[in-house]
Amino acid sequence: MQLQWRKCARDTWCAFETVVLPDANASGILLIWSGSVEHVVYIGQGGIAKNLKWARQFEPILRQPNLFVTWATVPEDSQNGIRNYLSGRLHPVHSERPTPDPQIPVNLLWEGT
Repeated sequence: MQLQWRKCARDTWCAFETVVLPDANASGILLIWSGSVEHVVYIGQGGIAKNLKWARQFEPILRQPNLFVTWATVPEDSQNGIRNYLSGRLHPVHSERPTPDPQIPVNLLWEGT
């Protein structure tokens, strides 16, 4: 599946602390990383704004330096499989437990949007 990862400017990733929360109804996959996309701190799914609000209050995430965030809206029935795939590929510091859903391969952040 080809995801459209959110950027805040033409070729700039969003700063975790200052990004404007997306529409409250937006649902999909959220990724937070520290410094480089190879150091993924958190992968979440579901309500994007809700996940971002939670992450902004979760001390282990806040301790990480130089945080960035992106998200992609995806249908709810694909979210578990996508998160399972991303967790297996990116090995986040914090993530929800995998579900029994089969992995759904997606493009990674650095593979273009």
